[in-house]
Amino acid sequence: MKKIIFEQVGNIITTILLTLALIEIINLSPKPLAGSSQINAGRLFFIFLIWSSVFGLLRFAYQKYGHDGYNTKKGK
Repeated sequence: MKKIIFEQVGNIITTILLTLALIEIINLSPKPLAGSSQINAGRLFFIFLIWSSVFGLLRFAYQKYGHDGYNTKKGK
């Protein structure tokens, strides 16, 4: 049960951060001129990248050192 809660909370945080980061990117990016495009990433995008890295490491550590049979490859 712990692994389900761990995964779901992490996935919810990831989804919320991704949504906020994409909204911020859309709001910060200027209107394109003919023949050009530009994308500006803000703080939330970098927070999303940091969280994704940390969550990935936490999942790996939980799988490696947790003693409850947690394995991300099995899907159980």
